[in-house]
Amino acid sequence: MEYKSCIDACRGCADECDRCLDSLSRAPNSTELLAAVRTVTDCSQFCRTTAGFLERGSRFVTAVCGLCAEICDACVAGCGQSTVTQGQACLDSCRECANECRRVLAFQKA
Repeated sequence: MEYKSCIDACRGCADECDRCLDSLSRAPNSTELLAAVRTVTDCSQFCRTTAGFLERGSRFVTAVCGLCAEICDACVAGCGQSTVTQGQACLDSCRECANECRRVLAFQKA
């Protein structure tokens, strides 16, 4: 499959974000927590959506991968600065997913 590494990265990122959400659900409530939960939820859901677009070979792959990379970057930026998130694995997965999505973008433009 032409997009296998990106699909795997998207699914892995979604799974890591879900694990991070599980740990966030046990953290004390705060405004910072709410922002982190929203960002991680967006990332998890959109990574799964992106994997689906890639699997189907959708004509919207370029647009979807661009947005997925942006959302993963936002997750890294927001959660990497947060005191409530505890997911280094989540941050690493988000970086990997963003990089794989950018590789798809570069491939599509070539």
